[in-house]
Amino acid sequence: MSSGGSGGRPDERFPERVAAETRIGAGQTLISVVATVNLTRSHGKIDFVNPLPQGQVSQTVQNSSVILRVKRADGQLLHEYPVGVKPSSCISPGEDRMALVDATIAVDPDAKLIELVVAGQVVDTFRASATPPAVRSLQRADAEPGKLAVAWGTDTQIDDKHTYSVQVSTDRGKTWLTVAVGLTKPEFTIDRNQFPGVEEVQIRVIATDGFTRSFVTSKTFQAGGR
Repeated sequence: MSSGGSGGRPDERFPERVAAETRIGAGQTLISVVATVNLTRSHGKIDFVNPLPQGQVSQTVQNSSVILRVKRADGQLLHEYPVGVKPSSCISPGEDRMALVDATIAVDPDAKLIELVVAGQVVDTFRASATPPAVRSLQRADAEPGKLAVAWGTDTQIDDKHTYSVQVSTDRGKTWLTVAVGLTKPEFTIDRNQFPGVEEVQIRVIATDGFTRSFVTSKTFQAGGR
């Protein structure tokens, strides 16, 4: 990273200079947190929270003004991670300093809440839904010619904020290609032209509340017809 430029505290602009090693503990899981922050006005918003099956924990940044606090549902503090930010490269003189948080953190199994703290103030909170994520009965649905539609069953309640990802395999489950993320409805339509020459596919749907996930895999579908 270039050492030129100005604006922002050193730890905000060059987090690797004061980074500390972070490791995953026994029983912990990895969570990806993406957020946008306004360093000038001390505002921010958590954009995405998703569990990861594998990955590397982000390094913590001593004295960072941006912190991720992980808590239980009752508010008990479990973890506190000062994180590095990536300042926007297109800020003009006089504009607010915007930045991105893109961190992978390790959390205990009973983690249910993440707070985004900027300059000592809680600016946004992500809470897991009361209903655990579940997905089942993945079935093919009616679709227009050239499309492959699927739908699935869930236990989601009206106030839950579960999201779904859709993956497609063309080699009987050996590898998976993600074709959709962040879906809020239990249905999706795939353009079969994405897979030219492929005769059959399998589809996997992953449901998550941000901290935990479940998935269901379809039977093999003929890509060219029902």
